[in-house]
Amino acid sequence: MGLWSYLFGPRGPKPVDQFDDPIFGPLAWTEDEEGWIGEYGGYRFVIGYSGASLPAPELLNYVRDFLGEGGAKFTCVLAEAKLPHAAKFQRLWAKEFAGLTVGTVTV
Repeated sequence: MGLWSYLFGPRGPKPVDQFDDPIFGPLAWTEDEEGWIGEYGGYRFVIGYSGASLPAPELLNYVRDFLGEGGAKFTCVLAEAKLPHAAKFQRLWAKEFAGLTVGTVTV
């Protein structure tokens, strides 16, 4: 189950390979991230292993709230964060600024 388990021993039950969430759809276990990976609203996210064979309901709820319906809340937060810097960055690094993307949201 990854580096953590190798170094410190088993942490709990083996995670299920796939979990079907009613909002996010299928989430697949990945050893590399030690969590379940999914995509919602165009954003990739990982729900970390928390000692159970399924993703923790609290973490699923957190990601739902964080991203908002269809990822809309997070899209607005990102736009608001970029806004104060837009003039400076557009002038100096327009291409780079326009190409900023979110990699993976990890919870």
